[in-house]
Amino acid sequence: MAESDQEVAGQAWAVAWVAAACATCIVYDHLITFGEECNHIWPARMTLARVLFFVNRYVVEGMLLFAFIGKDASVHSSKKLIRPKIAVGFGNLSTSFCTFYLRWLSVNLTVQNAVVQGILVLRVWALYRGNKPVIGFAFFLYFGVCATLVGLTVTDYLAESVDVDKVVALPGCYADSLPSMLAGYWITPLAIESYLFIMVSARAFVYWKAGESAPTILNLMARDSMIYFAIILALLLGNLLMFLLGPPFLSSLLVNPLSAASCILGSRMLLNLRIAIDLHPSRSELEIPRNTRHGSSEYPRHLHAPDIVDESDSLS
Repeated sequence: MAESDQEVAGQAWAVAWVAAACATCIVYDHLITFGEECNHIWPARMTLARVLFFVNRYVVEGMLLFAFIGKDASVHSSKKLIRPKIAVGFGNLSTSFCTFYLRWLSVNLTVQNAVVQGILVLRVWALYRGNKPVIGFAFFLYFGVCATLVGLTVTDYLAESVDVDKVVALPGCYADSLPSMLAGYWITPLAIESYLFIMVSARAFVYWKAGESAPTILNLMARDSMIYFAIILALLLGNLLMFLLGPPFLSSLLVNPLSAASCILGSRMLLNLRIAIDLHPSRSELEIPRNTRHGSSEYPRHLHAPDIVDESDSLS
């Protein structure tokens, strides 16, 4: 094996081990939170947020696990490379399977982003129910992002060619290089996630500015939003830099951590909120501090437990 082939193989194995670690994290998180899910999510009435939780928890997780594991199903030594995109292992994996696998990744990203962004939008809707401009712009961004991702996916299916060439022995299917449009899968969600994070933080800032302590539910939502945004922002920027500056086989290294983190954190945000409301229903009131209210306030004066639970039953 030439030196360059050794480097490529090492990069491919790095991607494989990172994917394995991400799959392990998803399964582990599911197992340790399954009891809380049964106690707090299953008894709740059926709402849009509860549907999104189950879709994220079971459909998206299943899609991610298939994406993480499917490409490494073969370890035969006779391999070929599909340029500009994927390396194929013959035997258990065929050329057509690896082609399907690559196409599946773009569908994966689109579905996952649509579900998780939907969860984030519902959280902002619960906080700003009386503010039509804020809610309207949030939904405008959401549907705009979804339409963009669908457009990128269709373009990936119709405009990207697949050519076959022989290459070094590699296990399973790997990205040899990624189309430039893939950056849109990372840049587009950043716009709506930044806006939604600012909106949740601004609601908490109202209490801080008034010198009053924020309700437990709002503190929880602000904390979870900050954790989510910090992690996802770091991974999105890391993906973009790796895509632009990294070697070809490592260009997809951080795609799996981004997908796993988004999936896990999306479920955790709803689960944490549902648990907090069930355990402390008396602390679920969100009231705007008096010295920050206006006669025609853009905020609802109260988001009492029934409201935010209906949004938390909208939110879980």
